[in-house]
Amino acid sequence: MARRFVEGLDPQPDQRWLDVGCGTGALTDTVLDLARPSRMVGVDTSADFIQMAGQRLEDRAELHVAGGDDLPFDDGEFDFVVSGLALNFMPDPTRALSEWRRLIGQGGVVSVYVWDYAGRMGFLRAFWDVARSLDPGSHRFDQAERFAICRPDALQSAFEEAGFSDVGTGSVEIETRFVDFDDFWTPFLNGIGPAGTYVGSLDDRQRERLRSSLMATISTGDDGAFEFPARAWTAAGGR
Repeated sequence: MARRFVEGLDPQPDQRWLDVGCGTGALTDTVLDLARPSRMVGVDTSADFIQMAGQRLEDRAELHVAGGDDLPFDDGEFDFVVSGLALNFMPDPTRALSEWRRLIGQGGVVSVYVWDYAGRMGFLRAFWDVARSLDPGSHRFDQAERFAICRPDALQSAFEEAGFSDVGTGSVEIETRFVDFDDFWTPFLNGIGPAGTYVGSLDDRQRERLRSSLMATISTGDDGAFEFPARAWTAAGGR
């Protein structure tokens, strides 16, 4: 997904990039490979993620622990500000976008992508469809309901409210492949994200019921592998 996103921005060499909510560095790494920036900076609120990103990226990027809506950089310091799968986790997405707009110079671009939680986020929709059939109360964890920003019209509105011009939205689609059911299921046990939080709230009996019900809904190939489509919505704007 990160590769498709960066390619769509048509980057030129020797530009200045900032990745907000960089996590463990997947998007940052992709920008370094494809865009050959003169400067690459990544920020995240999690010190643990920044440490992991540092191990992955070594000395190829500047990394800082910082919040997405109060960043320690000067006005117009970057040509691109990007954020992958993070805008919906910002306490106030519009305020964050306003901060990112401050950081781009004339001709600069802010661009983001977020999962289409309500539609073609296949493996999560499969999870929540089963979870909600077993436990209607689980809807409060479902990202499709929690993250209203993850729709093209909402992204468009947030960018416009933040003062951007020439706002455009789009989508990027990939296939997510799992080698077997355990490859699909095990990440939910780590307690990460709303789905992981929900699984962690279940007792052993409820968790096994969810697991077995999910397994029954998934068709696999002869080798046990299977795929789900995944779509991300994109949005971009300039000064």
